[in-house]
Amino acid sequence: MMVQDQQFPGPHGRNAPRYAPAGARRSRHPCLKCYCWCCCGLFVLLLLFAGVVAAAFAIINPSYPKYVISDLTSNAFNLTEDFDLHARFVVTVVANNPNKYISIVYGKDSSVDLSFRNETFRNGSSSFVKLCSGMMPEFKQPTTNITSMKIDLKGDLTKGDFTTGKNNSVAATNFNDKVKSNSIPLVVAVKTRVNVIILGNEINHLQVGIAANCSMDVNTLSAGKEIKMSNITYYSVALNFHP
Repeated sequence: MMVQDQQFPGPHGRNAPRYAPAGARRSRHPCLKCYCWCCCGLFVLLLLFAGVVAAAFAIINPSYPKYVISDLTSNAFNLTEDFDLHARFVVTVVANNPNKYISIVYGKDSSVDLSFRNETFRNGSSSFVKLCSGMMPEFKQPTTNITSMKIDLKGDLTKGDFTTGKNNSVAATNFNDKVKSNSIPLVVAVKTRVNVIILGNEINHLQVGIAANCSMDVNTLSAGKEIKMSNITYYSVALNFHP
C-alpha cells in the first residue's frame, strides 16, 4: 500500500486536488441581493399603483359637462345705417353634469359670447364678429345635476368692430343683409374654467377649461319678438388643464 506524503506529488506527478468541505457554497455580495430585492419590490408597488388607478378611473368614470342653449331673448337691438350696434340679449344655458362622483365648481372666469357667423370664404369656412358677451354665475354644481342659467349679454359695436381684420371687410354689409333676410347665422360660445370635487375632495391646484360652441340660425334679433332657433349644431368641445 502506497502512502502519499502531503509535500510530494502523487503517483501521477501532480498534487491531489483540494475540495471545499461538503455543504459549503460561494457567498454572493450582499449589496447585489439588496439591489435585486429593491427592484422587485419597486416593480410590485408600480403594478399595485397602476391597478388602483385603473380601478378608480373605471369606478369614477369621469365625463366632461355638456351645455345646451335652450332659449335666446332680445331685450334691445338697434342697428343704425352707420353700423353702430346696441344689443342686449338673455341666453339660457343648460349645464348638465353627468358624473356620479364628481362635482363641478364654476369660478368667475366662465363666459358666454354671442357672435355673428360671417360666411365669406369660398372654401366654406367662416369668420366671426362678436356681438355681445356676458359672464356665467359662480356656483357649485352637484353630481348628476342639470342646472339652467339665464345669462345677460351686452354689446355696443361700431362699424370698425365689423371691419376689423383682413377677411371681415364686408362683415357689416353681410350682417345687415342677414338681419333683413330673417335668417341670421349665430354662434353661442360657452367658455368655462372649473374646479372639480372628486368623492368630496376638491382638487385646488388644477383647473379644467371647457369650451363648447353652438351654431344656429335665428329668424330675428329684434326686441320683443320671439326668436326661433334652427339648424342647431354643437361642436368644438375642448379640454385644457391649468395649474
